[in-house]
Amino acid sequence: MTHQEIKKAAARRPFRPFTINLSDGQAVTVQRDHEIAMHPHNKKIVIVFDVDGSVRLLNVAQVTELALS
Repeated sequence: MTHQEIKKAAARRPFRPFTINLSDGQAVTVQRDHEIAMHPHNKKIVIVFDVDGSVRLLNVAQVTELALS
């Protein structure tokens, strides 16, 4: 998976939720477009804001699949 593919999923209009599947078996769902950000300088990091207020830094190299809806 590439940074560009994740960025493209996050930029779809109208926005549709998607799930980021990781190599360790975790699945991170992005429900709204403002819950994900791309690091402006580091193409290896994606930032996901969880509904509970926490922040997750995802290593793009660990992304195995995007489940698009």
